[in-house]
Amino acid sequence: MMNIPIIALYVLFVLNLLIPQNPITYDKNKIFNISLSSYSIITVIIIIFIILTMNSTDIKFLPKNDFNQITRSYSDYVNNIEVNKMNIRKSYGNFSGLAQYIYHNEKTDIIPFDISLLYGYGLNWQPRPVIQSYTNYTPVLDKITAKHFLTEKAPDKLIYSPITIDDRYSLFDEPETFRTILLEYSAGEYNDSYLILKKNQQINSRNMGEISNLTAKTGEIINIPFHEDAYVFMEVDLDFNIFGKLTNFFFKTENANIELNLLNKSKKKYRFLNRNGKNKLFVSKYISNTEELKQIFDENFIPDIISIRILGNYLFYNKNIKVRFYSIPITNMAPIINIPLPQDISDVVVNDMNKISKLDDVLVLYCGNIDPLIHLPLKEPIDKPSDDILLQIRFSNSKEGTIQFFYDFGNNYSESNSYFTKLEVSPIITMLRVPIIKWETGTKLFSVRIDPPNDTKFELYSIDLYGKN
Repeated sequence: MMNIPIIALYVLFVLNLLIPQNPITYDKNKIFNISLSSYSIITVIIIIFIILTMNSTDIKFLPKNDFNQITRSYSDYVNNIEVNKMNIRKSYGNFSGLAQYIYHNEKTDIIPFDISLLYGYGLNWQPRPVIQSYTNYTPVLDKITAKHFLTEKAPDKLIYSPITIDDRYSLFDEPETFRTILLEYSAGEYNDSYLILKKNQQINSRNMGEISNLTAKTGEIINIPFHEDAYVFMEVDLDFNIFGKLTNFFFKTENANIELNLLNKSKKKYRFLNRNGKNKLFVSKYISNTEELKQIFDENFIPDIISIRILGNYLFYNKNIKVRFYSIPITNMAPIINIPLPQDISDVVVNDMNKISKLDDVLVLYCGNIDPLIHLPLKEPIDKPSDDILLQIRFSNSKEGTIQFFYDFGNNYSESNSYFTKLEVSPIITMLRVPIIKWETGTKLFSVRIDPPNDTKFELYSIDLYGKN
């Protein structure tokens, strides 16, 4: 019974909030201009009456034991928060060395999904619209997230880890978001697990241009254009057929897969979110760790994805795949070392050349059809530079075919130290840059061998090592 007055007070308070009020307005000329409802006045009178008639000896508004219990509960709550944060920091101990590079007032986000890390280290979380990358499973969701990184709400710092779930490839989960981040952020500190990205001061204005387009069939090898001075992106339009759309509406169809064929002859196969392929996949370089991810942001990498295969069951997917390739230029690469062409062609070792001549510092090769080649020894061996570099040639070519490059690091030529790519007919001077395979730090480059296409007139204008200036 002694709690009835207290309950009555709570009920009156709630009724006062919920019941519509009829205001009583007092004279404006009075000192205190008060607007009250008639119900409020009645409520105040009843509350005063209840308080005056209560037996204060029988009523205990807040017993001492309850007060102590509430105080202890709050203290335990605060301690639990700190214990939980400490446990999180232990779980993400590999981030502790990087935490010092993010100020607590800097807006911070993490990709792909380790949000608890931000909580554990007390960082200022700035969430994106779709807060975990693996849930960006449609082009629309990917575009919404990408636009977020172009607004003032974009985080100042971004913690990036190239991992994902369900046998996917992380860069293909949200391709437009990755492309936006690639252009709008710069690489900072990193370790084996995380790379810290910093927001650029100005929005990047580099435009994307189309390279080529084609139609392929599921399971067919699609060659990736080699553009070492540009980021290359691949738009994949792989859609469900009628049966696949019906099946996908009621159930879940069989997953599509994507296979990456790399420069080192290895193959990487992943589950593929086919609809996100329309948002243009980054296909210049395969990323497996944070060091390779940093190379991409530093614009200092060797393209190594040679070709791709899209694999989808004909029962659910269309047989034909529409593919378009795009590029965005990289700006900080340039020729750094020139390899002079031989002055006396009698010193040049060739194979299956119908004719070789030198006109105005241009080597002109008339190639046969049985492994034509030209061997170019260097006057002085070249030490391996600190950064990875490319071999650049300027040439013209009269017939399409395959060109192959060999490198001698003191142990002669071998197929394992070679790189080949396709050439189109190039009647005008054309530039090609290719990787220098397996050039280890501390070794020297002694010579280069070039195997042009068969039955072609191949004119070589210059050879340079190409990299960061």
